Amino acid sequence: ERAKMLVTASGDVEGTIGGGCLEAEVYAIARRMLAESGAAGCSLDRFNLTEVEQGLGGHVCGGSVTVLTQALIPDEPTRRMAGELARAIDDRRPAVFVSRLPRDGQSLPAATALMTGAQLYATATVPPSVAAEAARLLRQHSTAPERLTVDDEEWFLEPLLPVPVAIILGAGHCGRAIGELAARVGFRVVMVEEPASAGE
Repeated sequence: ERAKMLVTASGDVEGTIGGGCLEAEVYAIARRMLAESGAAGCSLDRFNLTEVEQGLGGHVCGGSVTVLTQALIPDEPTRRMAGELARAIDDRRPAVFVSRLPRDGQSLPAATALMTGAQLYATATVPPSVAAEAARLLRQHSTAPERLTVDDEEWFLEPLLPVPVAIILGAGHCGRAIGELAARVGFRVVMVEEPASAGE
């Protein structure tokens, strides 16, 4: 649920949704969407990871995954939303990201929003009940994503919490190893070590 990948107009990639064939297919969808749309669009695609296609490799992980791909254009609402998200991350404030979900395989204009504090930053109209639910998730510091149907439209609400901090007392070989592991799994690491004595 939390895996994300950013594909730029130049083809650069940040983040990952797991690599392999799945990521390559989503990358192709994103590149096509960026090339074709003068406006922000989105699609919801389901991938079956259990089949090996005619001995060519294919997906062998098992299960299935649904991926929401959205094209964001650098207009003023999107810039405001991105700027507020960057400030929330820097200030370690929680937020809720809101996206309208199209039907599987359907393309729609993208509708995204960000709720921080009592403020909603949106790229398109968001129903008041969706904004109210995002505010509730924010107030309750919820960590679980939620799907909500309003007027035959489905919305995905994803809480974005500050990166957790691991404070490690002692920067010896054990502390360093723990710090490296914590950083690898997404913690911001703070190591505290007693200063050396003046005579040492």
